Amino acid sequence: MRIRSLAVPAAGALFLAAACAGVASAGTGLTQHGSFPASGATITCGATDLTPVQGVIDTVFHENADGRGRYHYSGTDTARGVVLVGAGGGTYRLTGASSFSGTSLDPEGLDNVVTTDVSKFTITRDDGGRLGMINLVNHLSPNGGVIAFDFGSCSGVG
Repeated sequence: MRIRSLAVPAAGALFLAAACAGVASAGTGLTQHGSFPASGATITCGATDLTPVQGVIDTVFHENADGRGRYHYSGTDTARGVVLVGAGGGTYRLTGASSFSGTSLDPEGLDNVVTTDVSKFTITRDDGGRLGMINLVNHLSPNGGVIAFDFGSCSGVG
């Protein structure tokens, strides 16, 4: 399973691994909901490093197997009440979500046929002005081609 760095830090990776362990037989599916603290990620906007001190990431993960033996998965991670603090003590808010989906030949998501991953987060100052954005699109095509766009001014590391 492709794990995104911002929205799925270690706690989220464990949640997704547990979800993958439950893949059902063809025609059935599994949906799980969870939430984990936003702490553990660092967001960088230019020369400003931001650390989450409050809030959670709500996650929804779904997978199913079809009659051809392919596994389909999707998930969404949404920031809820996330407050970030900069090195100088300034506070910021993180809003937005990331989503991913794909089809794999194996239940662990290691042999992907197609995947798409989109992250759209906004970092705002207390006065409501925007500090920056995380705005990413990644796509793996069935022919193995990869398309990646980064339209944001910030990046996240888990």
